Amino acid sequence: MLAVSRSQLQRILKEQTTFSTALYVRQRRLLRARYLLETTDLRISEIMYQVGIDSPQNLSKYFTQAFGVSPSDYRKQHKPPNPDAVPTAEIITPVSPVEPVAIPPAPEQVAAPARPRSRLFRRGVYAVVLLGVAVGIGIWWLMSRPPATPAINSLAVLPFVNLGSTDTEPACAGITDDIHRSVSLLNNLQVIARSSSDQYGKTYKTTWQIGNDLHVAHLLKGAVLRTNNQIRVRVELIDTQADVRLWVRTYTRPDNDIFALTDQIVADMARQLKLTTARKPLAYTRNLTAYNLFLQGRQLVVGRSKDQLERSIRYFDEAVALDTNFAEAIAFKAEVYMLMPVLGYGNRQEANRLAEQYALAAIRLDPANSTAYGVLGTLYHDLHQWEAAQNTFRIAIEHNPNDAQAQYWYSLVLRSVGKL
Repeated sequence: MLAVSRSQLQRILKEQTTFSTALYVRQRRLLRARYLLETTDLRISEIMYQVGIDSPQNLSKYFTQAFGVSPSDYRKQHKPPNPDAVPTAEIITPVSPVEPVAIPPAPEQVAAPARPRSRLFRRGVYAVVLLGVAVGIGIWWLMSRPPATPAINSLAVLPFVNLGSTDTEPACAGITDDIHRSVSLLNNLQVIARSSSDQYGKTYKTTWQIGNDLHVAHLLKGAVLRTNNQIRVRVELIDTQADVRLWVRTYTRPDNDIFALTDQIVADMARQLKLTTARKPLAYTRNLTAYNLFLQGRQLVVGRSKDQLERSIRYFDEAVALDTNFAEAIAFKAEVYMLMPVLGYGNRQEANRLAEQYALAAIRLDPANSTAYGVLGTLYHDLHQWEAAQNTFRIAIEHNPNDAQAQYWYSLVLRSVGKL
């Protein structure tokens, strides 16, 4: 609302008040609690809820630290003042609980003799008043604007919950990944990257809080149970603003039919949101064993160590041996070769040659493979072929606007050419 960054706001607040943001907010709550103790007959627990402190014990502790006396004792010591009084806006300086600060009586007002004021002084006063009015209007305008709301067609896919044994964990992760990848290709839908949504797999935050954190209008949640060669998936689509379930459904299929299952889930969800169903990406396989090998290899790439990268190549090779049209496995193999010299492993010229070779092979299998285009764009960036790098990344993002990796690599090229 104040049009400043989070860090800037905290720095300014610290300079002006000597308090951190959290302590400043707590002090404002305590001031309000003190006012309610003086002017109302509310119970301590009711005051606690009104000022937003989570327990009577914390209210008593913080209040005693701030004012040197407990809330109940403070109420006994102070008679209710004028009911029309407004709570003070002072900043509290914490004092020792055993040494309460005595408040001296206000000195009598003595009228000072009038002195003539110069024209320059009056102009200064007028300037300060006008500046104060301008700042007040500016703050009022900023605070009166309605808060930003997430785009109507925005979605976060939370990690699906495994209700079965640990053996079901790879299938559960694969279903989450396949659904996320497929919904990312739906037309006119903003999908939050897995790196952001996965942190809410195990959280006590409410639906509204998650939607507010990720700035999305919808959450897709699910649970997976695998029994007797059958796999059961329960999915629900939730409106984060109203905190209501828009759609819920349970699917049961043979456990070797996961991809048809995820296709059905995505198609049903797209109809619910009135979106156009996207094509199934050619980059991926329908062979479940090959897909599991690919997932294991891709997880190793995240580690970035030399041993992990070399092992990931073996997994990708095994996946491609089972499905020679598995373009995404080939594209990730290209990415590994591209990363190795960047991280100081192996010969740069040979690694770049292999990276380009496998990236082009993936594109021949799937002309819309954003991972392969991202690898090529990074190679062009490394060779300082700025125009070629920018064009290649634009193609990658056009085919998959939700490819966070390609977006990030593109930003590095733009920085290099001065397009900050």
